[in-house]
Amino acid sequence: MGAKIKMGSHNKLPYYSVVGFPSDFYVYFTISGTYTESEGASGWIKGRADLYHELVKLRKKNKKQFAEKVESLHQQHNRG
Repeated sequence: MGAKIKMGSHNKLPYYSVVGFPSDFYVYFTISGTYTESEGASGWIKGRADLYHELVKLRKKNKKQFAEKVESLHQQHNRG
């Protein structure tokens, strides 16, 4: 499935992750553990390696901004 960039774990909420490759990935997050429509996996984000690399950098340097970016991308690419 490719790389996974994550913050937190399923056992310790909140949990944020980016799954896939720079050319083809999705974001996933849960704050409540209930997996409502506003949480869970986004649709696939294709051809945006710039966003993927930005997420990698944010995860290393600013976890709060990483979480905000994952939530924003989730909203923009929501499957629902």
